[in-house]
Amino acid sequence: MDFQFAAVTRTGVDLTDGQGAAEPKWVVALGDCAINCGVFAGSPAVVGPLADVLPVDLHVPGCPPPPIEIVKALLALMETQK
Repeated sequence: MDFQFAAVTRTGVDLTDGQGAAEPKWVVALGDCAINCGVFAGSPAVVGPLADVLPVDLHVPGCPPPPIEIVKALLALMETQK
């Protein structure tokens, strides 16, 4: 999560209200950078992981995560929401 996105999230654009998005609404931390800042951890340009700014429903690790793992994770999340 960089400072620009974090600033938008914190200063008026409520991404948690879900307006304009169809159900179901999920926040997905996709890749190591979104989960734990990856190779950019400790950089002055990085605020921190996505979970520090928004509640995350699903974490898909990898750098980058393989497409099949993204699909598997989303399908698993869908199964838990039934």
